[in-house]
Formats: sequence, C-alpha cells, structure tokens
Amino acid sequence: MKSLRIILGFIFVALITLLALLMCQPKKAQIEVIDAETGKPIEDATVNIESTDKHLRDVELTTNEDGICDFEYRDEKASLDASVNANGYEPAKAEDVELSYFKNDVLVISLHPLRTAKIHVIEKETLQPIEEAAVKVVAFPYPGDIRLNTNSDGICDFQYASSQTAIDTILAVKAGYSGAIYTNVATSYLADSTLIIPLEKLKGCDSEINNSGLPSHAVQTFYLGDYSEDDDMVFLFKYWTCSFPDHIQIYSGSYQSFLENRAERIFDFTGTTPCNYDDEHMVMLPIKGPNIFVIVDNAIDDSPNSTAWGFYIGCPQHK
Repeated sequence: MKSLRIILGFIFVALITLLALLMCQPKKAQIEVIDAETGKPIEDATVNIESTDKHLRDVELTTNEDGICDFEYRDEKASLDASVNANGYEPAKAEDVELSYFKNDVLVISLHPLRTAKIHVIEKETLQPIEEAAVKVVAFPYPGDIRLNTNSDGICDFQYASSQTAIDTILAVKAGYSGAIYTNVATSYLADSTLIIPLEKLKGCDSEINNSGLPSHAVQTFYLGDYSEDDDMVFLFKYWTCSFPDHIQIYSGSYQSFLENRAERIFDFTGTTPCNYDDEHMVMLPIKGPNIFVIVDNAIDDSPNSTAWGFYIGCPQHK
C-alpha cells in the first residue's frame, strides 16, 4: 500500500510538471497586414510589437507575400501593442490586444494608402516645362516640410494622407523667374488633376507690375544685383492698393534663404480702408541681399484674387 502511495505521488508530481511545461510552451500567433481599400495583403510591411508578456521580447517583424508575420507568446493574460509601417501607406497601430485573442484568430491590421499629387511647373509665356525648379511643400502629417526639384518635364510629385483635406503651402521658384505660392490647396483638386504652376521671367528693377486680378499669394521676384547690407544701397518701392485690405510683404535674400524661411522681411503693409485707384504710396527700402521677393496676399479669406492695383520696383541707389 505504501508503494502505491509513492507511485501515485510520483505520477501526481509528473502531471504537475507536465502541466507546467505545457503552460510554458510557446504559442504561435499571426498578424496580417492588408490594404484598407483593396483588401490585398501588403508584403514587406514592418510590424513592431511591444508586449507585457515577459517571455515575449519586443520584436520587429516583416510580413511575407501573404501579408502575414508570425510570432510566439506564452502568457495569455498579457497584451501587446503592434505598430505597422509600409512604404506608400499611412502607419497604423493596434493597442492593448490581449494575447488570448490569438488562440483562435489572426489579428488583421489595415493600412490606408498614401495619395500622390503631381506638380507641373511651366514658363508662363511659352508653356514650356521648367526643369530644376525648386518646389517647397508644407503639410502635416504628410509630407511634412519638404523641398523637391522638377524633372526634365517640369514635374515633381509628393505623397499625402487620404485623411488630409488640404495642403498648407506649395511654393515654386527658379533662378531667372518669378515665383508662385499657393496656400490651403484642396487635396480633392490634387487627386483629380495635376497642379500647373506658371512662372514668369524674372523682372528687373524699374519694373511696374499690375497685380490686379492675380491669384492670392502671388510672388514677384526682382533681381537687384549682388549687393550686401554693407553697400548702403536702397531702392524705391511704390504701390497702389484699392477696394480691399491687401497684404504686401517684401523679403530680401537668396532663393535658398527664401525656401528655408530665412529671408529677412523688410516691409509689411496691410491696407485697412478702401482707396482710390490713383492713391499712391512710396517707401525707400534698404538692400540686404541679391533678390527681392514681393508677396501680395489678399487678406479676405473667401476672395479668389488679389485686389492690389499694382507696384513698382526702382533700381538701387546709394543712400
């Protein structure tokens, strides 16, 4: 009888040990990454897992051609967070997923594809493409604050998220040409059409511009010579603005400084009352760089065109 109790004891201990071993055995799990619009698997997506399972280290996985990646876990009471990234898609994340979920199911994570917008920069007079034009795009979360260059066809492109309704700023400049700046560009337009940006040949000093009816945020560039602040040179700026409170800003600096928001603003005028068309304003401004950027911005948000009547840039002269 004593021998039987000993044998039963051994069996009990063995069963407990076996059960413990079985509980500690790793369990297989899968995550599937698919395109949110087509339902097709996404290959080579990166899946980063962070888990409270002490036996499951934080891992980085890559999906196969079926959009699936495998991992193992031990503690069904634990949970995980999965962050997914794939080229051409918005990132996605699954949070606080209990590991017990994987006993019977595959965790499916959908990614929304990024949209592609095309920009075509051309010469206004000839309609010919402008190669190597510098294009600055600002929009968040995509593409952020980036700088692009047009190809031999005058085209460049960027990606944005499907959830974005507008691009904050699109600016195009090219040496020898005036620039163009567009703000709050609707992504619905970019999805259906290429944004064509015409640039005019660079204006020299002693040039008068009739800006009436041009798009808001029109940019005119004037090359005033390779002067510096030490040269003690100034130029005459005359302007006419009527009907609405237009906003006129002048920046001095190189193209690069202008693209990088480092150009110095040397003049800022906002009209506040209606005026007569022949109401002329004049100011003498110092030269602090080789280029002058004149931005005419309509302050009326719902107005499609600028109402500034015109302006004139005089040639440099000593103070």
